[in-house]
Amino acid sequence: MGRNTPGVLVGRARWSYDDKAVPVSRKAAALPAWILWLSPVIVAPLIAVFWIAWYSRPRGPVEAMQSVQQHDRFRAALTQPVPEPRRARREGARVAP
Repeated sequence: MGRNTPGVLVGRARWSYDDKAVPVSRKAAALPAWILWLSPVIVAPLIAVFWIAWYSRPRGPVEAMQSVQQHDRFRAALTQPVPEPRRARREGARVAP
């Protein structure tokens, strides 16, 4: 085999089997595949924890007028009548008491 034969270790680089052989460092080649597969399992919950912590942080004080307007909108939403169901009832369907 020649010095730059694909698939052989040459010095500190490993050559791939394709036509455009690109050297890859030993550190990158030594990274176990299971770490790459399990990294989303570890990283995704950590991101979720940080996002929830950021989202649920205590907010600063709100201006009085803005707070009153929000409360008025909330009360108006509660006093609206409950809309009728959109779909027609099937014949013979039970009706809740």
